[in-house]
Amino acid sequence: MNGEYFALYANVFLVEGAVENILVDTHKHRYITIRKTISALIKNDLKKATMGEVLKKYPNWAEGVKAYTGYLIEEDFAFLTKEPHKFPEMDLAYKRPYDLDTAIVVVNFGSTIDYPSLMEAVLNVNIQNLLLIFKSVPELCFEAIDALISGFKQSSLVAIQLYFERPELNGEALEKLTSDLRVSVKEFGSPATAILEDDPDRDGLVGRPTIRKTSQVLQLEALQEYGPEHMNLSLSHFIEAQKHVTGLNAKFCIDANGNIKNELRHPTIFGNVSSDSIVEVVASANFQTKWQVANDLVEKCKDCQFRYSCYSNSDLKKVGNQWYKVEACTFNPYKNQWERVE
Repeated sequence: MNGEYFALYANVFLVEGAVENILVDTHKHRYITIRKTISALIKNDLKKATMGEVLKKYPNWAEGVKAYTGYLIEEDFAFLTKEPHKFPEMDLAYKRPYDLDTAIVVVNFGSTIDYPSLMEAVLNVNIQNLLLIFKSVPELCFEAIDALISGFKQSSLVAIQLYFERPELNGEALEKLTSDLRVSVKEFGSPATAILEDDPDRDGLVGRPTIRKTSQVLQLEALQEYGPEHMNLSLSHFIEAQKHVTGLNAKFCIDANGNIKNELRHPTIFGNVSSDSIVEVVASANFQTKWQVANDLVEKCKDCQFRYSCYSNSDLKKVGNQWYKVEACTFNPYKNQWERVE
């Protein structure tokens, strides 16, 4: 140990909060809390000196430092090495292969919107993921929905999710819709007896999307839920969160009236599909303004240790030179506790 350096794995990151710090392991999708004193050692002394030199520098802390660093090594957050130069820090520059990440479209067949043409326009934006939320469908709903899905066959979409406000298709129709392995279905408002668990091995195809049923009510205007169980601890999310608000970045939504928005429940409308080009609206600086507001720039969020793991699609407001989230998060970084929001 005397001639070895302590190092975090490249995919483990130290994130500081107002009261508490955490180590985020983006490989195993987990985090642990860590003392401020140990955080300071990891950021400074342990980066420049061997373990032996650090223990000699802080003799009164030696036993505690050995125990804490030993625990981090045992839990696979860190390791010892004689060649720290061979383990450079990871480049956190954000890049994406698609122009945009996600499009969310509310489909109401009772409206006058030409959905086949709308889908064609949506795909022209070059997105990776598409979520279609069906609010109302005609009696021959399978044919109408299948017609929309057929337009995706030659697209570069990675994932297509179909949400139904209530159960409206029989099992055979649902199976046909998910014959494209990129397509998954979720039905809301199903009887409790119809709730199915996700089964990634269905039909022996590992990773195949499943048909999910839930008794929950689909609430497009419902406020977002926060908590440890809602965090995204992946590397891609962590990198994106360095410079962007992940719940809004590279995303656009079209509501049941054809309005183009950053998020369905946000009040700001940037255009309408009946009169505006989706490509032009989404490419405008005005539409993309809030994409660039990372949590590091948002009051309260900037002091939260979970700011790079939080997926928040709250609207943002600017007061003077400061940004704020419109919706209240249930974590208080100054008290270091989750709170109930009335």
